[in-house]
Amino acid sequence: MQEEHRYKAVIFDLDGTLVDSLPGLQQAINCVLSDNGFPTLGLDEVKARVGHGVTELVRRALPVDHRSEETIAACTKAMREAYPHYWKDGTVPYDGVEELLAALQKRGVPRALVTNKMQDVTDELVHSLFGSYGIDPVIGSDSGYPLKPDPGGAEAAACSLGVHPQRCIFLGDAETDMETAKNAGMLAAGALWGFRDRRVLLESGADRLLTHPLELLDLLQEVNTAAQE
Repeated sequence: MQEEHRYKAVIFDLDGTLVDSLPGLQQAINCVLSDNGFPTLGLDEVKARVGHGVTELVRRALPVDHRSEETIAACTKAMREAYPHYWKDGTVPYDGVEELLAALQKRGVPRALVTNKMQDVTDELVHSLFGSYGIDPVIGSDSGYPLKPDPGGAEAAACSLGVHPQRCIFLGDAETDMETAKNAGMLAAGALWGFRDRRVLLESGADRLLTHPLELLDLLQEVNTAAQE
């Protein structure tokens, strides 16, 4: 197999891809909304609003007639203060994720993570749930790179891994992830177990759709076998 045609690394999204984090997000944003006299959100309403960073989550969570820059800024600050206390509530790896990470580690496949989640919570979460799986680098929203779908964070992750972006698979569950992958020239793998449905992933550029995390191993074998032919 020609080395330049192999997919050599995997870059992961976090929320909706490696972990179901909706309960903690719901508790934190509802705490902020309630404290400011605004209606709280159901789980599906939170699910529809996540993926674009904390400021955008707050903006979308606020009632339309209360989305002034001042209110958004104040509630974003409150969310940044609240979420570190709530993220552990109900946040769990999806079935098969730990097995996938262990298999990639055993095979020597480099692994990185790029998320629009707050950096401090991301670091704590990854260390707590996935600390033994060698995910590095871990790039969150406060890393100095623009938020996804800007490709800057993904490209920096590939550079850190020593792998050309075109030789990376980006696995995520949302439109921002598929767009990030396309913008960086990576193969866009959509996680159907996450926060968005098949239609959203396909319309935002997914090259492949996976129904279970361990299917990523089959995808790696498939695309690398095809490159050999």
